[in-house]
Amino acid sequence: NSPQAEKYRNLREQRLAAMQAVLWDEQQGAWFDYDLDTGRKNTEFYPTNLTPLWAGCFSDPGAPDKALKYLEAKQILNYKRGIPSSLKDSGQQWDLPNAWAPLQDFVIRGREAGTGHPRANAIPWVWRAGARALLALCRLARSHSPRTQEVAFQLAQNWIRTNFDVYSKTSAMYEKVQKAPGLAHSAIMPGTTWELLPLFLLGLALGTQQALPPPCESVDLLARGLLGRSSGEQEEPASCLMGLTQDTGRVKDEATERVGLRPAVCPQGSWWPDPLPSLPCSLIYCHGELLHQVQMAKLYQDDKEFVDMPMRKHPDQVLESFNSLSATYNHSIPRDELMSFVNSYFLAKGQELDPWSPEDWKESPQLLYNISDPNLQAWAGKLHELWKDLGKKVRPEVSREPERFSLLYSEHPFIVPGGRFVEFYYWDSYWVVEGLLLSQMPQTVKGMLRNFLDLVRRYGHIPNGARVYYLQRSQPPLLPLMMSSYVKHTQDLAFLRDSIDTLASELDFWAWNRSVVVSVGGKGYVLNRYHVPYGGPRPESYSKDVGLADTVPQEKRERLWAELKAGAESGWDFSSRWFVGGPDPNLLSSIRTSKLVPVDLNAFLCQAEALMSSFYSRLGNSPQAEKYRNLREQRLAAMQAVLWDEQQGAWFDYDLDTGRKNTEFYPTNLTPLWAGCFSDPGAPDKALKYLEAKQILNYKRGIPSSLKDSGQQWDLPNAWAPLQDFVIRGLARSHSPRTQEVAFQLAQNWIRTNFDVYSKTSAMYEKYDINKGQPGGGGEYEVQTGFGWTNGVVMILLDLYGDRLTSGSQLAFLEPHCLAAALLLSLLLSFLSQ
Repeated sequence: NSPQAEKYRNLREQRLAAMQAVLWDEQQGAWFDYDLDTGRKNTEFYPTNLTPLWAGCFSDPGAPDKALKYLEAKQILNYKRGIPSSLKDSGQQWDLPNAWAPLQDFVIRGREAGTGHPRANAIPWVWRAGARALLALCRLARSHSPRTQEVAFQLAQNWIRTNFDVYSKTSAMYEKVQKAPGLAHSAIMPGTTWELLPLFLLGLALGTQQALPPPCESVDLLARGLLGRSSGEQEEPASCLMGLTQDTGRVKDEATERVGLRPAVCPQGSWWPDPLPSLPCSLIYCHGELLHQVQMAKLYQDDKEFVDMPMRKHPDQVLESFNSLSATYNHSIPRDELMSFVNSYFLAKGQELDPWSPEDWKESPQLLYNISDPNLQAWAGKLHELWKDLGKKVRPEVSREPERFSLLYSEHPFIVPGGRFVEFYYWDSYWVVEGLLLSQMPQTVKGMLRNFLDLVRRYGHIPNGARVYYLQRSQPPLLPLMMSSYVKHTQDLAFLRDSIDTLASELDFWAWNRSVVVSVGGKGYVLNRYHVPYGGPRPESYSKDVGLADTVPQEKRERLWAELKAGAESGWDFSSRWFVGGPDPNLLSSIRTSKLVPVDLNAFLCQAEALMSSFYSRLGNSPQAEKYRNLREQRLAAMQAVLWDEQQGAWFDYDLDTGRKNTEFYPTNLTPLWAGCFSDPGAPDKALKYLEAKQILNYKRGIPSSLKDSGQQWDLPNAWAPLQDFVIRGLARSHSPRTQEVAFQLAQNWIRTNFDVYSKTSAMYEKYDINKGQPGGGGEYEVQTGFGWTNGVVMILLDLYGDRLTSGSQLAFLEPHCLAAALLLSLLLSFLSQ
């Protein structure tokens, strides 16, 4: 009926114009009731001031973001249990301190309004408001800003927790909720009630992938964390990562300095929701009886084998058949029967992927011509060839039927690490990207970056790897650095412009979910940690995690599993680095990753903030450039105050329980040099003295992961390519010829170790035993070949020092008394060449 459609379209346009002229206030960024007697707007705060966003009745696409600034100006985001009905306590039910479900919905959603009169609807209005907020992923109006959308989610999180908390105490839902004086948790104001389902359970049923731990014990918790807690004060039991405050997450001199929006973060000592939540995920690949029986039967030598196997049928059919079989055997299926079932309903691993030869691969990149040693040049050519062996492409059926696969669909082909790792991984890919760019393969790199950006848009973060069972955790945040390397190589500013909001969203994930307050010298500093607040064994290491949990009391098992996942998120899975301070620092069961503030993570984020500032400057967005510049400066100050040790000349992980630094040696203690996150130009030279004091230069085949031989793969005697890169390129930033020469000698050692092993085995490995000069060992699985990041680091070093590196059998000796001779020889050769 076009005429009637046109009629109502015109009426809407007329009303929009009237609301803009009469009710809208551009300066404040909100709509206000108009007083017919005075001819003025009533500029008091009410949630209804933002109802036009909810109703979709606005024409300015920037209106949602202006509304966010209005909420900040009114300090509405400081209310952690819901949005108040007003800011006046009049004793009336639609005023402070009451909060009502529809008013939360007006601010949070900005999507389709419900139909019919709420109280006449079959579904009660509070239930519907909460359900829709979760189902709509809690978007604030129709904003295109990830930050504004994230605030909407946080407001929804607050309201859900308030309702859940009250329901947990009363088994009832109420028309309104208030904060009663003197009570730590929300109290209720009885009124008209409607029977409801628990919103928290509904949220899980709808598949929200956000953890929903209980609310903080006290609204004063953040302030006490920022200003320091007295030594005898009891720890708060609940996580407060998701509450809101007017804080940037980067505290300057006083806790009251505010420069933007960030979530409240947990002060030291405030850790876990209880019980730990589980992330909604596949009942086959992530948790459930089928996974448990298969993995505990140890049908495969490697637990990862099973969770990488595609299903032949829809998971509902698989589960139905399994449940029937399990019931037949009283939930203890014999091993042979179980193997037969798996063979009938699952395909062999790897069948969702096809080999892929990169289209931009070409013979003889420029890198090869920069290498003087003919043996190293030929070897580099072999490594260049390996990209074709490590290329993969996801089959279309993964997109059509994703429920049958643990693999997350990626539109663009990619390079994998190799061996058991047939999917791509987050932080591994940085060194792969660097190697690909040196191989002059920018299109392959762009496709990989697009895959990562798609994951951020889909899940809000980049998971550990491209599998559904990795969604609970991330890995070191190196996406901005990958983008920087690509843009530097290609000058593709159009791609950067299209991606910049997504890059910001990924950093927001770390700010919202991995921040912690550290109090030092009476001041509060916000830094980041690895923290995965989900229980349950890791599906890819299920039987090992269950076996390890059997060694600790029942009540500690969920937290042990969460700490294992945090260790995996760090990329260091596993190391005695995460056991320090535990009951037995020699045992994996003592792991306490989330209790430590790691040097490397904060260096990565500091570097990312600097890169984001540079990106925004190049794109002409000065306010955002300034924002990230300030964030970097604040993080630099925090790292200096909390992590830096002037006496030793290095940075150290900070123990949140003891309030002390962990002064054991790890190469990551020097990551800030590599990341360019230091202000003292003498820091690289101080770091060299630190390495000498720790006798690290005596290791002639590479820099060890630690000085403790624990049997874990990220400890002595293993050395890993990324850790060499951190130290070598970090020292190379020095203006001192001596420190630069040490960087070269360390590079020479690592190149010869890799070259020597390759000469014997024709393979590159993920790690190396630097005591024996052979492939590394230890940990949860056999050493893997390939190997993406090892190849990338070798190419980086060949590019950096290709005119000097040699393949000779004599390893470089780095005792301090030899350094002067090495330096003199280097200078003499340089003089003669001129």
